[in-house]
Amino acid sequence: MFGLAAGVPEQGSARATAEAEHAGVVDGLVTVRENPIRPELAVFRRSLDRLGQGGVAGLVERVVDALEGHAILYCLTVKEVNTLYTHLREYVGDAGVRVLRYHGRLTEAEKAAVMTEFREAPREGDDGFVPVVVIATSAFGLGVNRPDVRTVMCASPPTDLAALYQQLGRAGRDSAGSGTTGDGPVNSGLALATSRGLRMVRFMTGQELAPALLRRMGGLVLAQRDGTLDPVRLADVLMAEDAASGALSEAELEDRHTQERYQGGIMRAFTALADLGAVEDLGDHPPYCAIRPGDLKPAGHGTGRPCTTAEEYGEEAAGLARLEQTVIDIALSWHSPGHVDVQLLDRDLGARCSGYRSVAHGPAATWELLADLHDRGLLDVSAAPSRRLVTGLIVRTSCLPDNFLALLGRRSRRSAEELARLRDFFNASTVCAQRVFADYFGVADLPDGCCTTDRCRCSACWDTGQWPVEERRPAIAQAFCSPRPREGGGTDTSLRNQRVDLQVHRLLQLQSQGSHPRRLWHALRGDESSYNPKSRKMIPLPKAIRESRHFGGRADLPYAAVGASLARLADAGAAVEAPDGLWRAVRATRHQQSRRPTAGLERKDGGR
Repeated sequence: MFGLAAGVPEQGSARATAEAEHAGVVDGLVTVRENPIRPELAVFRRSLDRLGQGGVAGLVERVVDALEGHAILYCLTVKEVNTLYTHLREYVGDAGVRVLRYHGRLTEAEKAAVMTEFREAPREGDDGFVPVVVIATSAFGLGVNRPDVRTVMCASPPTDLAALYQQLGRAGRDSAGSGTTGDGPVNSGLALATSRGLRMVRFMTGQELAPALLRRMGGLVLAQRDGTLDPVRLADVLMAEDAASGALSEAELEDRHTQERYQGGIMRAFTALADLGAVEDLGDHPPYCAIRPGDLKPAGHGTGRPCTTAEEYGEEAAGLARLEQTVIDIALSWHSPGHVDVQLLDRDLGARCSGYRSVAHGPAATWELLADLHDRGLLDVSAAPSRRLVTGLIVRTSCLPDNFLALLGRRSRRSAEELARLRDFFNASTVCAQRVFADYFGVADLPDGCCTTDRCRCSACWDTGQWPVEERRPAIAQAFCSPRPREGGGTDTSLRNQRVDLQVHRLLQLQSQGSHPRRLWHALRGDESSYNPKSRKMIPLPKAIRESRHFGGRADLPYAAVGASLARLADAGAAVEAPDGLWRAVRATRHQQSRRPTAGLERKDGGR
């Protein structure tokens, strides 16, 4: 940049002075140095093998029970976010904690609503304060500058230590620079690593896919000549092919890890091809949307005269306004306004609107135009019919570039190095966490005050036992370090079973023709499709199931628990099994009839 060497010069050296006075830089160029280590942040790390999603959910329950301020819970994948969000909503009920979620697949309106509620939530001590917990992917990052977040927990680690410290560092920004002595809030960063979480990092960074499979994935991306990339659908195609050839077993097809590995591989192949110029990334859009008339009408609409004339607004503005009106008319004339295929609508607009391709070059751009018309009140547009986003693309070549695998290989090697550092961080449990981060960032000396008081001491420094006898670990740290995380928080077993029964019964109500227990299990796990051994294909779950608020709500639930729940529902007269093995809902459960989801709630600890 500015034609200067990339290396940072020594402070006060002749080169540093020359840079500061460089003629091509307005007001001079200044090299800023800052120690990234936050001494007021208490970092607790924990590594657990074979914990499973149920154990992670149980540990999160304990952490939520101990919260005293606002919190962010980071997950690596959207599916983890949805699962933990649904689980926590069921767990806290009306217990005085507000649970939100945020990830990149939400609509812009949904993301804006979460951001607004998070920013405007009352501070601790203000009227109306309740802890707000946001469960999010790394998409909840840019613009998250609330200073009084007290706890950040990484329920699954990100892909490198820099991202981990960045996420943990969103806790306690109002305490930055205030020192670590005296009274003040505890700002905690909780980092959890499980064997499953680290495997997830491994396959998300492309280290588990064979070169032959990567080539097939790249070839399949280049075959998408219709302008849309749907990684879920393409992954199902590849998995079905591998099942038919015997490369995948039925058990592997049922495993979410396999599904996510294939889907992630498709996206990595797409990203590499985009970097190599073989495809052009046109952005994400929902495959389907709902379109209805907006609250406002364009200028001149319904007056019997042209909406916009060149004399009033100028030729270019008038042309755009006429184009917008044509788009509105065509969109509202769609035969199924509640379920509009965005790709087909884009093709229709391109064929019928003169000059349309000058403003929208594909389905993603059409979606952006619809969203703009929605924001201006000219249309009421919703992405509700879609549960995921697809990606618009233009394919530039039909053959894989020669350096396709080489590019993926270089990225995999870098990712492998970062993953090794991440593993070392969690394995070095006796070394000060702040020291490990400082070594990673190349910082020789820790700032004054690191790990010196009970407000900021890391887990490794607590474990040394070399601290004043009157000091105690913060409650949030005690919850995070619980020796029995699988037992979960304070909700008793009967209430947990009752909530599972409610979810199973509601899913049965959505399927009037009945449902097999395995389909219910897949729905609670959040699997959008299941393998049919007869057809040897991945069969999507019914739309009503995939759009249910209970979809993905019990990803940790074993298959046997679904059978136990159906048995309880049958004993209560709320469900019945037909001779064909399908289960049907008979009536509302007693719990639904009471309409008091938290009535009689009991706690193991006596109702804290």
